Amino acid sequence: MVHIPSMSLLYMSPPPDKHGFLSLGVSIGHSWPTAHSANVIIAEVNEYMPRVLGKCFLHTSLIDFIVETSRPLVEFPTGGEIGEIERAISNYVVDLIPDGATLQIGIGAIPTAIADCLSGKHNIKIFGMGVDKYS
Repeated sequence: MVHIPSMSLLYMSPPPDKHGFLSLGVSIGHSWPTAHSANVIIAEVNEYMPRVLGKCFLHTSLIDFIVETSRPLVEFPTGGEIGEIERAISNYVVDLIPDGATLQIGIGAIPTAIADCLSGKHNIKIFGMGVDKYS
């Protein structure tokens, strides 16, 4: 059995590029700072993981263990039917959003209903969890 120290990072990555750099995958919010303080870094290299650009690459020389896999990614459905309650909440929320706002959108029926109501807004910037509404 391998002992893994408490400051470890296990993450899924697409295959390395021709220079040996691995992307940290689709979400670097916690992976990037953890990678720079971890004692051990384990990369699960999966051909199905998208390569994301930006300041999110680690060279293979920094990776302690590489595990190669080939399996479809887990999908999280946006979830929930939009009903009267969700539409009422979204109408109140959208009235509070000014043009030019930046929104963080999560997963679920209410965020999806809010996205449905944004068509009258201008210059809205959105970041979220890759919900179907923005695909």
